[in-house]
Amino acid sequence: MKVYSRDLRAKVLKAYNDKEGSMRALAEHFMVSLSFVFTLIKRFNENGHINPKPHGGCRNPAIDEAGCKYLIKLIERNVDLTLEELCSLYEKEFSKKVSKSAMDRTLKKLNITRKKRRCMILKKRASV
Repeated sequence: MKVYSRDLRAKVLKAYNDKEGSMRALAEHFMVSLSFVFTLIKRFNENGHINPKPHGGCRNPAIDEAGCKYLIKLIERNVDLTLEELCSLYEKEFSKKVSKSAMDRTLKKLNITRKKRRCMILKKRASV
C-alpha cells in the first residue's frame, strides 16, 4: 500500500479543521479512503502528528548465514538432492527443522536453481 505524502496529510487535516466538509466529503475531494481520513484525524488528536506509521518489517530468515554456507557446500558435492533431502540434512547438521518452502526461498536467494535431471525423472517413473 502506498504512503500518502506529508503534504496531502496536512491538506486533509487543514480542510477538516476548517470545517470544509464531512470526513466522507473530504475523502472524495482528496481521492483517498474514508478510513484514511478517519485514521489521520484520530492519530493527530492522540499523538499530535500526521506522520505515517513506520514500516512493519519482516521476519528473519529461517536459514542463517552459516546455514547458507553449509547448503552451498552440500549442493556442490551432490547436485541431485531434493528439497526434502536438503531439509533433512540441514536438520541433522543444525538441529533445526526448516520447511521445504523456507529451503526453496533460501536457494532462490543464493541463486541456486533446482533443475530436474533426466536420471531423477527415470527413477520416479520406474518407482510408479
